[in-house]
Amino acid sequence: MSPSSRTDPLPQQAENQDTRSVRQRIVDAALELAQTIGVQAMSQARVATAAGVRQSHLTYYFPTRVDLIKATVHAISDQMLEATNATLLLNGQGSDPVAELRNFSVQEVCNIPHARLFLSMMVAAEEEPSLREWLYDFEQESIDQWLGVYRMAGLDISRDDIELFHATYVGATLLCAQTGTEAAIQRAARLAGLAFDRLVNKAQG
Repeated sequence: MSPSSRTDPLPQQAENQDTRSVRQRIVDAALELAQTIGVQAMSQARVATAAGVRQSHLTYYFPTRVDLIKATVHAISDQMLEATNATLLLNGQGSDPVAELRNFSVQEVCNIPHARLFLSMMVAAEEEPSLREWLYDFEQESIDQWLGVYRMAGLDISRDDIELFHATYVGATLLCAQTGTEAAIQRAARLAGLAFDRLVNKAQG
């Protein structure tokens, strides 16, 4: 049940603060914990403590642990899209949007905390069957969003193209997260750059 559909009043803390800021504090705390201790250990009580709110306040916004996990995954995705959109805005300052996107992709593929978060999400989905279908839908939605981003950069690519790139990119990210060594990071960056270059060559071919 979402906050807008509830009939009980907001918790006192939420009444005294901007509603969005309270929710954002909870999401930020969940995100931090998910990347440091993993999704499996991310309990509602632990997140509430980290956010500095009562657990009853947390469950107002996120009634179940699954709701909290979903919000955490969306937060990661939103951060990446915002960073990418900021990169595209550099084009107005005379930079090359495709080159900037390549640099962003190569750097982000080595974001080990993000990679470990998504790995733990796969494990959580085994424990929470309701997450499986949601994860599939989330991935499809994300691919559509990234397709829009790359087209905005002037790349005329198909959905199949972006799905292939996405699969390669995720694989490179997981390879990097396996050990986190300098060699693994360099390999992941090389593979991400290679996949991006082939995507661009096909689009411009």
